[in-house]
Amino acid sequence: MTLSYATESHATDPVGQHSDGRAAPAEPVPDADAGRRQTSLGRPRAASDTPGVDRDQLHALSGVVEDLAGQFELRPLLVRILRHAAGLLGCSSGSICIVDEPAGTYRKEVDLGVACRSGREFPLTEGVTGEILRTGGPVTFAEYSDVRGGHIDPDDRVDLHATIGVPIRWAGAVIGACIVFSRDPGRTFEASDVTLLELFAGHAGLAMVNARMHAQAAELANASARPRAVRAKPDLTRYPNPKSGGDSKGVRA
Repeated sequence: MTLSYATESHATDPVGQHSDGRAAPAEPVPDADAGRRQTSLGRPRAASDTPGVDRDQLHALSGVVEDLAGQFELRPLLVRILRHAAGLLGCSSGSICIVDEPAGTYRKEVDLGVACRSGREFPLTEGVTGEILRTGGPVTFAEYSDVRGGHIDPDDRVDLHATIGVPIRWAGAVIGACIVFSRDPGRTFEASDVTLLELFAGHAGLAMVNARMHAQAAELANASARPRAVRAKPDLTRYPNPKSGGDSKGVRA
């Protein structure tokens, strides 16, 4: 199913607000090279700007790969992936959603550090996931309050600032979204942060597909075992009745 998203054109002022006072929608993140050329002065250094980050990323990604090799239960895997990604971005909060385009909804699969209605389903036009689908790629927000239709509880929302979200893709389709929130008012997310989060989003996609295939294989195995069990059950009507002197009439219950 192909979804189309209408976009509106409104004049915005230099600080990124519409002329009527509404926050401007998220824009796609610039290319990675442009992000690397931007200065990081005035904000905490992102993990990708820090000396030794290659070693940290390799360690985190190795841990995720090991988890994928031995686990098929989806939620624990996604929690580990999200925790690794948020940690390398210097954050402790995030969310992973699973998109169901034919149904026009997405489900909050796991939450980290926020109350975000995990397990609930929402329209594809709402929240950070809706913005990812609308723009067709990664998005960033200076403040979580700029997100249209966000679902985080008000008690948590006031402490959330910069927000980053990337699509989880498989075979060319968006099957989910990986989102990280910062509680640091001075934090901004740049293209290099998007690149890092996309690495983990790829592992999240693999975990989703592996879990789905494992569940389908188990279901097929169970289905094929049921006829064998029926065939293996002895048919007492084919055995002689000892009380009848050995005739072949079936035993009657």
